[in-house]
Amino acid sequence: MFPVVIEAFMNGPVGAYKTESTAVEYATNLLPLSSIDFPENTSFVTSSQVMTSSAVVHLEKAEDVQANLKGATDAQQAAQVAIAQADKDIGDAEQDLTQIESETAAATDKSNQSLTSLGYLRARLQELKEKYIENEQRVDNAEMAAQEANKLALRAEETANQLQNKYTTTAQDLNSRYNLKTQAQSRAETLKRRADKLATDTTAKLK
Repeated sequence: MFPVVIEAFMNGPVGAYKTESTAVEYATNLLPLSSIDFPENTSFVTSSQVMTSSAVVHLEKAEDVQANLKGATDAQQAAQVAIAQADKDIGDAEQDLTQIESETAAATDKSNQSLTSLGYLRARLQELKEKYIENEQRVDNAEMAAQEANKLALRAEETANQLQNKYTTTAQDLNSRYNLKTQAQSRAETLKRRADKLATDTTAKLK
């Protein structure tokens, strides 16, 4: 009879005991009620009351089991919803993390590019500074050379003026000497002509 009771619990309308172990446990709890020894002189009404009380107890326990099952089912559904939400949250978090990693990588690349550009600009600035200094040195050297050339030109002009003065003085002196020489030659020629004439006249007179 006990296996029949177990099968009835497993296939009954309550539907709470779908496994043999839970059906056995519930049947064990109800076994004392089904094995009550009624006295022979107990009236039919009394027996009916006892059976009714047993049925009420059984119904209450079945309702409790059904309520507990519904609560467990609701809890399971809530847990499944929570698990699904947790999975969704994890997926969203992983997606956000992937996006953050991608953006971080992009930002890192941009930062590296910026550092590279900054390094290039610094090198270019240093090169321009060196060229500027070199040009300044060239300008200074050119100015110094121009000043030196100006000094040399002034000296050359002064020397040229001195030479011009000396040339003028020398030319005047030579001109004076030439004039004196010319005058002396002219006088000498005149004296020679006079002497020649005097000699000729004297010779003629002597003949």
